[in-house]
Amino acid sequence: MRHFSLLVIIILLITWKTETFAKVLIINTQDWPPYQTTENEQVKGSATETLKCVLKKMKIDYSIKVLPWKLAQDQVKDNKADAFYSAGITSERNSYAIPTEKIANYKWIWVLNKNSNLDPLNPEFLKTATVAAKFGTGPEFYLYEKNYKVIASPKELIQLFEMLHAKRFDAFLTPEEPTQEVFNKKLVEKDNFKFVFHSNNALVFYFSKKYVKNNPNIIKQFNLALKNCPVI
Repeated sequence: MRHFSLLVIIILLITWKTETFAKVLIINTQDWPPYQTTENEQVKGSATETLKCVLKKMKIDYSIKVLPWKLAQDQVKDNKADAFYSAGITSERNSYAIPTEKIANYKWIWVLNKNSNLDPLNPEFLKTATVAAKFGTGPEFYLYEKNYKVIASPKELIQLFEMLHAKRFDAFLTPEEPTQEVFNKKLVEKDNFKFVFHSNNALVFYFSKKYVKNNPNIIKQFNLALKNCPVI
């Protein structure tokens, strides 16, 4: 009887482990060129290709959903999805998810009207300037954490350019690469604005804390596989 009971326990443990790792990883993202783009109903982009490389090496089944960025994160926070990318590391995201090592690089810049005399590098800028950032993004979290005078958080990058041009605020903070996509598509006139470097930052892949709890080695495995995949 003891041998039979032990055999049942072993079978249950094996079954439980198989089910845990066989579960399809539900990943959320946003349409955010050049990191994530949608072409012919396929999610592509530089960060996506790095991610696919990692998950292929890990032999993990997954699905990727493209959603509004705030919703993509909230679903992970509410345990309706397992992960999201690509994102900058913030304390708010760290409260419900765990970041991997970087899967992409990105640069933050300040965007101002061409004739503006303000200097974002001057300490007085934080105290007096009115600023904005795209809703639900790392720059928005950063501005609030540093106590900038944030007066707008539109959902689309093009709206930031339109509002800045209309002098609704003094400047906005944004990743540089997506702004270049706006210029490439000729959605706004680049000569109407000027740009000031803010910082270099890492973009990561976030697993929900619940997923990591059920798969304790997942972050370590991901980072090991990432060493053999290109990070742009």
